[in-house]
Amino acid sequence: MEITISGMLYTSLGLLLVSFPYLFYIYKSRQKEKNNAVSFQEFTLTEGLHLDKIQSWRNHYTLGLDSQQNILVYCKHGQFPVQTSVRLDAVDHVSLDSHYREVRAGNERRQKLEYLDLVLHFKDPSKPSKSIPIYDEDEVQDLADEYAIAKKWLTYLKHHLSKDQSGRSRLQWAG
Repeated sequence: MEITISGMLYTSLGLLLVSFPYLFYIYKSRQKEKNNAVSFQEFTLTEGLHLDKIQSWRNHYTLGLDSQQNILVYCKHGQFPVQTSVRLDAVDHVSLDSHYREVRAGNERRQKLEYLDLVLHFKDPSKPSKSIPIYDEDEVQDLADEYAIAKKWLTYLKHHLSKDQSGRSRLQWAG
């Protein structure tokens, strides 16, 4: 079998054509991630915040905490962006809110998560609770690390809200 230059060129061109959609998707995904990071940074700068804890997931959500000013920041990027900040000194406690629906798979019945929110309950009873979406089935079909992310922030915020008298948190942030 002889390898010719024209054969190599056709093979290379074929590989390029086949891989082009994947390369384009990777490029667009990185551009979107970069734009989301810039909009999140602009939002925190306009609010005068210096976040010491930040977590992003799915190139769609970002949650951050400015421990010094005691402010939680949430951004949802995408078609209907949301940017919000909450003063944690007005928050009494935090909880998780999840809703499941029953799904049939053959003869089996299973529970499928529809949404998962962090809920901030305020000290002022007249002020309604604030829900921070972590997962929404209408936006993303499959569940990845969202439950672990929600539990991590729930645990951290609970400990942050129940600081000891010296003002130091009893929980250290891990990874």
